[in-house]
Formats: sequence, C-alpha cells, structure tokens
Amino acid sequence: MSNIAEFLGVNLEKDNPVENVEYENLFEWTNWLFNKNLPNKIIGDSENLNTLNKVIVSPMALHAFKLGESLFNAIEFTDEFDIQFENAMKNAINQLKKADGLTTKTKRLYPNLLDDLVEINRIVRKIKTVKDELEAGRFDEEL
Repeated sequence: MSNIAEFLGVNLEKDNPVENVEYENLFEWTNWLFNKNLPNKIIGDSENLNTLNKVIVSPMALHAFKLGESLFNAIEFTDEFDIQFENAMKNAINQLKKADGLTTKTKRLYPNLLDDLVEINRIVRKIKTVKDELEAGRFDEEL
C-alpha cells in the first residue's frame, strides 16, 4: 500500500476500502491538490505525488509541509537526498568502470579527456572533504 493511501486511511484489500478513511488527512490532501490559495499547493503530476508520498511518512517533513513549506523544501526533512546520493555514487562508479573497460578498445581519445579527468578528480576530492567533515562533526555547508 502506498504511503498516500495509508495517510488517507484507504485500504484497497478490504471489502470496503474507505471504511477507515482519515477525514482530517483527506481534507488536507484535497486542499494540497486543489486549493489555489495555499502557498504549498501541489500540482498532481506523478513527480509531485511521488515526492508527497515520501514526505507524508516523515513526521518532520510532513510537519514542515503542513506549516506551509513547499514540497521541494519539505522533502529535505526526509532521507531522500541520502538515497539519491548513494544511488548517484553507485551509478558514477558503474559508468567509470564502463569507461575504463572501453579505454583499451577506443581508437582515439577525445580532445577534452584530460579536462574531464581533472573535473572528476576535483569532484571526488570535494566529496571526500565533505565526508571527512561530516564524520568529524564539522560540516560547513559552504565547502
């Protein structure tokens, strides 16, 4: 069951899926989608609904959203960025391994390869610095 369905008290596996509907939550949900006067109105596309699905299971994120924070700001109170970061790192490793395997098969290396390698190295050093700062409890957001 999705977080949104659970938030609304809807269970499609029951004979009466709405027997335990959460009316306060349904009221809020309806306002988020249709009340044009709310500062945190949601456009009902799949990306926003997926984001809302993640926000409503995080008490801190949901509280921020209910206080008027935008969906974009409220998602920052979840672990979504942690998950995205880990996935991005895994994807980067896979892509670099793929490039590594192709280096001996390519007939010529492209002209800006050295610039790209320097940029990759710069990014790796920056991520390592942030990691070290986080572990030491001294994270400075301006790194």
